[in-house]
Parts: sequence; C-alpha cells; structure tokens
Amino acid sequence: MTEETSTEVQQTDYQGISVEELLKKAMLQDTMKFDRWEPFISFVSYRSQENKLYAFAITRHTDSTMLISRYALQDSTWKLISSLSGLRGPGVFYHLNVADYDFDGVRDVFITSVTSNGIAL
Repeated sequence: MTEETSTEVQQTDYQGISVEELLKKAMLQDTMKFDRWEPFISFVSYRSQENKLYAFAITRHTDSTMLISRYALQDSTWKLISSLSGLRGPGVFYHLNVADYDFDGVRDVFITSVTSNGIAL
C-alpha cells in the first residue's frame, strides 16, 4: 500500500486558478484541497480504495445557486461523471471533505454549508 500524500493549495498562490487547472494539479497527488471565495471554488481530490482518482468541485452556477461536479481520472484524462445544479447558494461557506465517516472502509463525501448566522447545515 502506498502512503497517501495530501496537499492544501494556498489561496494566495492561486487567485486566478480554474477548476480545470486544479484538476491538472490533482493528477499528480493522492489528495488535494482548495477553497476560494471569489470567484468561488471549493475543490477536493482523493484516491479511492480501488486506487482510482476522483475529484469534486463546488462552484457558483448562478448568482443564487451552486453547481457540484464529480470527476474521475480515466486514461490520464478527467471525465465529468456527474453533476448537480440548482443548489441554493452561494451562502457564506461551502467546504468539501472526504473521509470514512461511517467506518465501512469506503470514503464518503461530506459537504458543509454555513449560513450567514454561522449555523452549519
């Protein structure tokens, strides 16, 4: 089993970075996280138990909604495998995290959204 590497991309280093550029950087790492408010991107990539690389990105879809996109690395190319739009947002904070929350050996995706009064949803 290989040791997992994790990289937190610093917001100050990548102010103008796009989801496509984050996907390119994620090809080289087991896990990567990135959050930026303006323009909004919350991004996480991770390696599954089957050693496949996946990524999630939350971006602003319209002025009042968010778009969640899920990608898989196939043959050295990122493929969009699912997306969900129309989610209320942008809110104050969205955060993606990948971990085995229910202890079944499979990584789960957890999305936190915080309203302006600080209550997590």
